[in-house]
Amino acid sequence: MALLTSFTSAAPTIKRQTYTYPPQSTSKNFKLVANVTSGDLAINNFVLESYHTGAGTAYAVLAENTTEANPRIFYINGTATEVRFGTSSTLSDSGSAGSSFPEAVVITPSDPATSSSGRSVVEINAGAGQPFVGLTTFPAPIIEFHGYQGETFYACNTTLQYGNAIQLFYRGYSQETPAGCSDVALLPQCSEGSGVDDEFAATVKCYPDVAVLEIYNVESLIDDEPFELLLELIVKEPQLDCEGFERSKNWDLSNDNNAETFTKPLQVNVPSSE
Repeated sequence: MALLTSFTSAAPTIKRQTYTYPPQSTSKNFKLVANVTSGDLAINNFVLESYHTGAGTAYAVLAENTTEANPRIFYINGTATEVRFGTSSTLSDSGSAGSSFPEAVVITPSDPATSSSGRSVVEINAGAGQPFVGLTTFPAPIIEFHGYQGETFYACNTTLQYGNAIQLFYRGYSQETPAGCSDVALLPQCSEGSGVDDEFAATVKCYPDVAVLEIYNVESLIDDEPFELLLELIVKEPQLDCEGFERSKNWDLSNDNNAETFTKPLQVNVPSSE
């Protein structure tokens, strides 16, 4: 995959950018695979599972994608309009054909800004689902799982009732990921169904194999190059901003700390200036 590859030390002549997106397919069913965008937890390509906590309730956790893994198979439940505008819900069937019941990805509270801890717990609970929990659609350059307002998922190694697990959380833009945890993008990998015919499952875009993708966080690109040059590039090429970056509400071009506001994966190629 193409990356933001090169800058020049002098004032550059900004050329039109060429976008290269990873190959996509379509399916009614998908698994969610973690791509670490910041932090040091070795959980890249871990899959989303459920961690049973009670009757019809479970935490969302990440597990290594081995033969012992039991990844949940999800589908988007909603009309075409609901899917397009993100108001659909994300379900996963439990039980067997003829006696299955839906379980849904639920973020509690849906808006982490309303939580006293500044974060939300992600669960997979029996029920009809929660709106605004689904997959991004065009023009987003990367298909990924989102919650309310498209904020940030992160994972932590926590102690639960049966031992340690990599638990999934959701935080707001103004909150920080706790030390020792890692921000993750959850990418949909196309999957066969769970054996249950879901009449209202939407056909969505997904990746044939997330493990072969190379998705990098913009922060990793800001090392030796002047940050001002990156800002100049964004200002002159506004489509980079709307298609590839998350910008803070209080944008200050003179503040190098704005580097931390670039939190979404980006695939873009910037040719060297001649």
